[in-house]
Amino acid sequence: MTSTTTKLVPAFMKAKNVTPDAEKHRITTLIAKTAKFRGDMFLEESIHINGLLEGNVTINGEGMILSLRDCGKIEGNIQADIVIIAGTVIGNITAKLLKLHATARVDGEILYQRILVEDGASINSHNMTNITGRTVDGEVAAKPIPTDEPL
Repeated sequence: MTSTTTKLVPAFMKAKNVTPDAEKHRITTLIAKTAKFRGDMFLEESIHINGLLEGNVTINGEGMILSLRDCGKIEGNIQADIVIIAGTVIGNITAKLLKLHATARVDGEILYQRILVEDGASINSHNMTNITGRTVDGEVAAKPIPTDEPL
């Protein structure tokens, strides 16, 4: 885990109302509630989504956030350091820190280092994997199998 992300972990895990701060996390992209965006997005800074996004979102910036409001929906895969979901995701999520609000609906595989799930969140997943290789009690967890390698 990077130094910026490591500093965010204690506050993230204790947070009841995690909301992205535009100044702190360089939220430079906003998709409005009435917007419909189709296509893959590759970003270096954070994004806040209120509308519909049909495509994959990859955020490569260290400690950057993808925030999806309860009125938002993503039909595609998400990859970012910090992912905060209050809306609907139909696709896979890969995150160092993942928070699912009570209104969150996820239909896809989830790969995470830290996860916080509020009561009421809905997860329909065949695979939820802690990508650190450790479970909460310290036992070694299964590592995901790359799709390009034979079983």
